[in-house]
Amino acid sequence: MNAKKMASLGLACTAAILFQSAHAVDASDGTINFTGMMIEQTCSVSINGQAGASPTITLPTVTTQGLNGEGTQGATKGDTLLKFVLTGCTGAATKARVFFENAGSATVYQGGAYPFNLKNTSSDSDAAAGVALQLYDVTGTPIRVGDAAQRNLPAVTLGGEMVYGVRYLSITVAATPGPFTASATYSLDYL
Repeated sequence: MNAKKMASLGLACTAAILFQSAHAVDASDGTINFTGMMIEQTCSVSINGQAGASPTITLPTVTTQGLNGEGTQGATKGDTLLKFVLTGCTGAATKARVFFENAGSATVYQGGAYPFNLKNTSSDSDAAAGVALQLYDVTGTPIRVGDAAQRNLPAVTLGGEMVYGVRYLSITVAATPGPFTASATYSLDYL
């Protein structure tokens, strides 16, 4: 056998031994079992008194003052409450909470300094820039859209108000004026 074939055979044997060693590390350490429940539940939804699951909420018109310039990143303006009320409910659940879903990078910032906030999706050529919409809970704490930690928020008895909020959020030092359009996809967690 020539030296070249022996070197190739040696490398192949070494690779096989390393593969077996690495594979042994993949051994199973346990099993996770999952449980859950599906229920039949229906409620009528109203948000800020508008019946239906998909209302349009108009935020106040605000100036860019305080939202642009050094030190303004993270500044907010235009707080608007979102009051969800569920009525006419049938089914076994007695409580519910809202879960704001991450609908993807077309509508939600996925990275950067202010991820999980809603993007301006206005197609207007003069659309506002440098700002996002930030959702927050009843205590004013920002909600990370799509984050499972939302499921730790208290649930409300059906028929009661589930209160959240939305506001403009400066994400750069150069917020510019113009139209702003955004959407938030949500689902209801029934308990």
